[in-house]
Amino acid sequence: MSPPWLRQHRQALATWRRNRRRFVHCRNLLAALSEYVDGDLTPALCSAIERHMAECDNCRIVVDTLRKTVLLYRVYGHEEVPPDARARLYAVLKLEPGELAAR
Repeated sequence: MSPPWLRQHRQALATWRRNRRRFVHCRNLLAALSEYVDGDLTPALCSAIERHMAECDNCRIVVDTLRKTVLLYRVYGHEEVPPDARARLYAVLKLEPGELAAR
């Protein structure tokens, strides 16, 4: 029988390996996120992403949030932010006026 520290080490290593694989897959999903939401991926890639999201709450939340953001933008379009609200936003974000437009 293995000593407790060795069993704990093996468990920690197995957990790290599982999470590392998920991280790599999450990175792949994030790289294709825009194309997935826009419907520009092949059915096979869409199926792979959907299988991943069935097991990964974080990626599912990211995709749902992006879909809602796109929908809101399509419904409400471009709204002009009042100058005083824009100034407060820049102050909170610690940005110079116009810095976001330059990005």
